[in-house]
Amino acid sequence: MAFSYRTLFNEQQFRATTGISPTKFKDLVALFSISYEEMYQVSIAQQQLNMNQQFVFPTYEDLLFFTLFALKNPMTEEVLGAVFCISDTAARNNFSKGIKLLHHIFTSNSLLPKRSFETVEDFKAYFSHEGTLLIDATELHVQRPADHEEQKLYYSGKKSTYRKNINGKG
Repeated sequence: MAFSYRTLFNEQQFRATTGISPTKFKDLVALFSISYEEMYQVSIAQQQLNMNQQFVFPTYEDLLFFTLFALKNPMTEEVLGAVFCISDTAARNNFSKGIKLLHHIFTSNSLLPKRSFETVEDFKAYFSHEGTLLIDATELHVQRPADHEEQKLYYSGKKSTYRKNINGKG
């Protein structure tokens, strides 16, 4: 059986798996469906009919839940696929689609924070009304790319090990 929002017992489980309440989820589904139809010019149901196939996540609720779950619970695509009984490719593609839809919602409703600044002064001015600024620098697992050149972008070198001579030298 695949994992689904329908299998959650209570609001606490819903918040733990998605980061939002069932009520806020319903509100977000409404925006998610509008965003989907703006981006693809067709409803998710009509797109399935047009393509003559059943989607892995056939409803807006299913796709949104999957996307929020993946954001709240970082894991590799293989593990995410196992949790939802889908392939790692389907996990990657649907997560990408869900992220694009959320980004569309947030940009079209002017809900995204400023992400880049030209100067340090611009940064200071933007946050001047804030008392304390906290930066989350938690390291998250990243799916290792197959391409060697692309792997270099994700390698920090911080985890390289060194050998110590067992005789106490070096």
